[in-house]
Amino acid sequence: MSNLGGAIGNRYQLALNETDSLPYWAFFIDKSNTTPVRDQFFEFVAPPNPYYPDGFRFTKHVVGVPGDVVTVKGREFFVNGRSVGIAKPTDKAGHPAAMSQPGTIPPGHYFMVTPSTDSLDSRYAMIGLINTSRLVGRAYPVM
Repeated sequence: MSNLGGAIGNRYQLALNETDSLPYWAFFIDKSNTTPVRDQFFEFVAPPNPYYPDGFRFTKHVVGVPGDVVTVKGREFFVNGRSVGIAKPTDKAGHPAAMSQPGTIPPGHYFMVTPSTDSLDSRYAMIGLINTSRLVGRAYPVM
């Protein structure tokens, strides 16, 4: 049993969502699956930002993969013409929230968001496109 436990512990983790950004509050993270596919959930280490400590992990929805085209109309983001969310002009404290730039997603990068208007995700420059080096694994919602 300890070998199985080690294998499970090395491959899988349980992650809890502490915000209302997603409709799920618990995920199993498969750390052996580090190649995102559109419409999957993925966990990644957030880039340094003023809101979360270094090393903080986010679970988001993969909506853009390498080769996809991100466009912006006003503050609304589109991936290959499909609306994926609207960026707020300010954060909760009223500070300006710089938006990510439109363009073609390069190899090794992903555009990840949640449906929440308060989600800190790829719509904002401080998070931007997620590099494969930040990926932890595929996230499977369990609750």
